[in-house]
Amino acid sequence: QPAQEQPSSSSSSSPSPAPSVSPGSIGAPSGDAAALAQAYANQYADGRYRDRVARYNAQAAAVQRPGIGSEIASLGMNYVGRLHYVVAGESLSSGADCAGFVCALYRCFGVDLERNLELFNMLGVPVTPDPSCMQPGDIVLYYAGGGIGHVALYVGNGIIVNESGCYGNGCVNDCCTRAFNYRSIASVRRVFCY
Repeated sequence: QPAQEQPSSSSSSSPSPAPSVSPGSIGAPSGDAAALAQAYANQYADGRYRDRVARYNAQAAAVQRPGIGSEIASLGMNYVGRLHYVVAGESLSSGADCAGFVCALYRCFGVDLERNLELFNMLGVPVTPDPSCMQPGDIVLYYAGGGIGHVALYVGNGIIVNESGCYGNGCVNDCCTRAFNYRSIASVRRVFCY
């Protein structure tokens, strides 16, 4: 597993201004590129989750490399029809729920997320929920029960992979794929390759 960079201990409570960086411009992680990626992502972290989000953004920035989002998406697709839905599960062998599945996939790539959908909604940078803007590896958050209540991983071509405890429509309580817009989208977040 790649080494993880720890966030700075700055006590500033206001988001830092966005550095001059365009989406996709962060490649292999040098010290400067990792710091720039982290600063860019941290401008979207706020409130009570700010320090924790900054820590995860730092982990992602430290392992940035071209194609990492596609690698995560490919790994997720390996579990379609094979990984059972388990409430509060976070295992790629014994089962997971929606948040646990995303956490387990990201953990394989050096980002040790906690299962918290509100926190997911501040990770990395926001992306327009449209396949022309989205990239494999993006996290897609959905509304359910009056707030953000479901998460999936975008794999490309308008498709997500997720653990949703679904029955019917080709799913038998296993990891499955669906159209990215099969339910109301709350947000899309890009944690790698800003």
